[in-house]
Amino acid sequence: MINKVRVLVLMSTYNGERFLKQQIDSILSQEGVEVRLLVRDDGSKDHTCEILEEYASKYQNVEWKAGENVGFVKSFSALVRMALDQTNMEEAVQTTPTPPNLGES
Repeated sequence: MINKVRVLVLMSTYNGERFLKQQIDSILSQEGVEVRLLVRDDGSKDHTCEILEEYASKYQNVEWKAGENVGFVKSFSALVRMALDQTNMEEAVQTTPTPPNLGES
């Protein structure tokens, strides 16, 4: 069995309802990789957040956070921090040794 390459895609959205479904569908349909999509909305006033919620509830590999409008640079910086925090948490869980069962003799 071949392990797929894991890819984390960071997406910042702002009033993107017009093309958002096409973008997400394209990202999720990539072959040969295990895709995880992390989205931060930058204060959209259209239906972007509803679309993101729809995808997040349908797909386990899609996660999104709502934020206030801070501009794309700060929005992507926040995404990078979120991704690093999650990656560090996953690595900590994977490398934490299982304590011995003290009840066994």
